[in-house]
Amino acid sequence: MHRTSLLRGLAGVAGAALLLFTAWGVLFVFLVGAIAAQAPDPFVENGDPCCGHPDTWSEVVVGVGWTLGYALADALLVCVGVALVVWATRGRWPRVTRLAYVPVAGVGAVAAILAVVLIPQLGEGRTPPDCDTFAFSRSGWRSTDEDAQKSNAYGIAHCRLVEGRTMAEVRDLLGRPSTSGQTGERTYWSYLWLYVFFEHGRAVDAHAGAS
Repeated sequence: MHRTSLLRGLAGVAGAALLLFTAWGVLFVFLVGAIAAQAPDPFVENGDPCCGHPDTWSEVVVGVGWTLGYALADALLVCVGVALVVWATRGRWPRVTRLAYVPVAGVGAVAAILAVVLIPQLGEGRTPPDCDTFAFSRSGWRSTDEDAQKSNAYGIAHCRLVEGRTMAEVRDLLGRPSTSGQTGERTYWSYLWLYVFFEHGRAVDAHAGAS
């Protein structure tokens, strides 16, 4: 009898501690969800040290998936915490069918919130151009129109416009870079919204985004 009381006491403490932990977990789920539920734009700078901004809709989808996964994990921990507390106070385990409502309701609520936030943003954000129709504009690239510069930078990177070109050809196309340097075996040129990487004198990659 004494041993059973001790076990129930320990179970109650463990269950209460687990429920407190899951309360923090809810905040974590909403943090991850808030990061994911944004229209993508590679030109929005990421926070330092937190938090990132999605660059593409694919990253938004991945972020939503992680958010729902964390919500499910947190809800399952709530079930365990509730079960321990119920057993500690009543001496019997709750029905699994009743506990099943917790993850269903939790994940459903998070999914509904994400949908409410994301659906109005589906037509917003900056997405990669169609490479079949993208046409680089020298005047737009070199203008003071920030949107035109960003559109050209995204097209250059996404459609691999400069890959395989020599440094001289890239300079002729894009102009003199703002900065340049070395990262590993690669040389990079930095423009306002674009990084171009070279190996052995030829461009091998380009990244669009906030610099």
